[in-house]
Amino acid sequence: MIFVMGVYGVENEVNTLVARVKNGDDAAFGVLCEMYSALTESMVKRFAPSLGIKNGIPQNEAAADPDEMKQDVVMALYKAARTYDADGVGKNVSFGLYAKICMNNAMITKVRKYKSTLRKLEKNAGMISVEKQHKRFEADSVWQGLDLADLSDSLKNAVKELSEYERKVFDLYIDGKSTGEIASELNRTEKSVSNACYRVKTKIKGLLKK
Repeated sequence: MIFVMGVYGVENEVNTLVARVKNGDDAAFGVLCEMYSALTESMVKRFAPSLGIKNGIPQNEAAADPDEMKQDVVMALYKAARTYDADGVGKNVSFGLYAKICMNNAMITKVRKYKSTLRKLEKNAGMISVEKQHKRFEADSVWQGLDLADLSDSLKNAVKELSEYERKVFDLYIDGKSTGEIASELNRTEKSVSNACYRVKTKIKGLLKK
């Protein structure tokens, strides 16, 4: 549908459509969606990166679903149409601006939820990683006598002191792999891996005791 009329004519047409939407006219809302398609698309484009979406693809487990995000923007437009009062707020604020504010607020709320979920996932991942480390160390006599509570705080800095090869061995060791599996993955002999494991344990134990 093409609107050829002045500014006030467009505003009157929009207000008429909004009134029809309030009365449950789905066709009227369809027309509103067409009229404000540029606004909805700009909102999606603006907030996609903040919701973990890049080039239309979610980048992590907490990221929003692109299609769901678009639906949320459209629902914000629908909510704006249902709550806009042409005789009240509409006297000072046009429907277009009111709709933009509603969409913006809806997306900000969604971004906050996304960031909260992402922080929880990252925290849980960190806790799982530390728990995995503790289980491996508790089963190894080399680590007896160390305070495992202090270990989680100091381990990251201690690992930085390892050589590149030792760090690779350490990472695979923490994942629960045997010396044979590590040797196969790194294309080294089991003796080489065993020696590296011993050096890793000795170095970290010494660093953690400082």
